[in-house]
Order: sequence, then C-alpha cells, then structure tokens
Amino acid sequence: DFTKHETLLSGDLNGDDAGDINDPSRDENSYHVLTATGNDAFVTLDGISVAAGNADALPDAENRVGGGMSSVGVVLTIVDCTVRNNFARSNGGAINMVEGALIAERCTFTENAANWTPKQLPARGPDSASNSNAGGGIRTRRSEVRLTDCAFNANTSSSGAALRMYGDYSQNAVFLRCS
Repeated sequence: DFTKHETLLSGDLNGDDAGDINDPSRDENSYHVLTATGNDAFVTLDGISVAAGNADALPDAENRVGGGMSSVGVVLTIVDCTVRNNFARSNGGAINMVEGALIAERCTFTENAANWTPKQLPARGPDSASNSNAGGGIRTRRSEVRLTDCAFNANTSSSGAALRMYGDYSQNAVFLRCS
C-alpha cells in the first residue's frame, strides 16, 4: 500500500540533503533520478515518490533539465506518484518531457524548481532562449499531455511554475480536476 509505505527513489546519494535547493549538501545529488529514452517506448510508474534530483550541470544542456525525471521519445505514465524537491538549472524541475507523451493520474508535484540561481547566471547567448528556466513542475516540448486529478504545490520557475509547454501538441493538452 503506497499510502502507508512509501517507495522512494532519491537522487540524494549521501543521504544528507538539508536546506533549500541551493544548499551545498545537494551538490553530489544525481542529475536525474530517472531517465527514460527510446523511440515508441512505454514506461509506467505506479505509487512511487521521486525526490532530490539536482540537474545543475553547467554548461551541459542534457544534465541541467529534468531533475526528477528526464524523458525523450517515451510515453510516460505516472499514477499515484509524488514528485518533490527536485531542481533543474534550466527546464523541468520535476519532469522534462521531449517528443513523447505524459499521462499523469492522481499525482502530486511539490517544491520543484527550474531556474538559474543569481550566483550562477551565465552570460546571455544563443542558449538563453525564452523557454529556458521553464516548468518548475513539468516542462514539455513537442509532447502530448494528459493530467487527471493532479496537484501542483509550491513549484517555482521564471516561466510556468507548475507547467510550461512548447511546440506541437500543446493545443491538445487535457487537464481534468487538477489544482
């Protein structure tokens, strides 16, 4: 029973996280707690918690997105999951989804963040497009999205604290009973 016994997938490799996302105790955390890639692959997560991802790499674009989960070309279904306290230097604090589909039911996204910290703000250049620092909870690009009975709490980002969507398919997104 996931409501009584938590199954936690954590990026905190030393088990010592303290303070907020900028605390030095998070420096050794995994860039992504989960990574899913593949053409037409299907992944289902049911009744788990994902926490403490720290996609803070500079300048490595791949490892500065999707602190909790990074997904490319996958149909990702998550049911009865909690995704909390994850960080991405650029996009998708909890989940970064590219060219796939995200189906979430009865999930909670809490205290995830996607942003540059002032002390690590890079020089503005071609990689600083308007879609950077987006989606504290979820960021999608060219992906289908269907969220049912999901809650977003205290996520932060400069663009889309809960969710930021880009590209084709965003006009077909479905949100049912989400808060």
